[in-house]
Order: sequence, then C-alpha cells, then structure tokens
Amino acid sequence: FGVDGEAKRMVCVARKTYDVPCNWKLIFENTCETYHTSVVHKGSLGPMKSCPMEPHVGDWDGVRVPTQRSIVPLPTDFEGDNFPLPAFTDKSVFVNIFPSLQVNVTWDCLWWMYTIPTGENSSRIEMGFCFPAQTAKLDMFPSRLERYLHRWHVAVTEDNEIAMN
Repeated sequence: FGVDGEAKRMVCVARKTYDVPCNWKLIFENTCETYHTSVVHKGSLGPMKSCPMEPHVGDWDGVRVPTQRSIVPLPTDFEGDNFPLPAFTDKSVFVNIFPSLQVNVTWDCLWWMYTIPTGENSSRIEMGFCFPAQTAKLDMFPSRLERYLHRWHVAVTEDNEIAMN
C-alpha cells in the first residue's frame, strides 16, 4: 500500500492487549465485515459500506471501504479536517489472514489485530498501530495519536461487548 510500498516503512507507535471472555471465532468473525457498524458502532464510528476484494486465492479475504478520508478518527474528532495526518495511500481496506490476523489500512495509518484463543471461551486480542515514520516525527503527532488510539479503543470495546453477549 502507498507509493512504492510505503506501508513497509511504517513504525509501530503503540500496542494494546485485550482479554475477552468469549470464543475467539466470535471476535474474529465480527471483524470480517462492516455491516455490523450501523448497529454496533451506531453512536461512535457510524455505518461503513464495503465491497469484497476479489479475486483472491488462498487463506485470506478482504473488503474495500470506499471513503474520501481516513476512517480512523471518529467523525467528531477533527471536524472539517479530512486529513488530520498526512496520507500515504488513497484506499481503505480490511484484510483477514486466516485463521486470526486482520490487517487494516486507511489513508494515513495501518493497524493489525491478532486474535488468540486462550481457552474454550476466552481470547486475547493483540493490536498494533502503525504510521509512516515521517508522520510519527511530526510535532503535532502525539496529540493526534491520542485521538486515534481512543477511536481504536472505542471500536474494539464495542466489538468485544457484542461478542460477549
């Protein structure tokens, strides 16, 4: 992704782990599509449309999320600013690498989620949040990153709650 594969030169700026009392497949299945966003994330992220990435061969699938901005900031985080951080690509995609890794890319960042079964009804989610190295060096990056991390936490918490119920 990005000009000349810019995603290869990203840096992981934060990681987060969640322990969730439910089967890992419920968590991972929830992340494999976007139709749940209009219900589960109604008051936060809001609805997201998507279309399948095809053709594909092997143990993966993915969706493209057509958008004209980064899908990470919450709609109210940077009102009127579609690019709170510099863009490195003009796409948003969610790629699932089976059995339990998801890599998501949007205009200005990349994040991954690895879902690990820890028992029949317990799971661990390990996440990493990545940005182009040049973006991470910007003076305003720490304050912007705070909003991005908050959004990721909101989304994962809402997804975990629906998977547990």
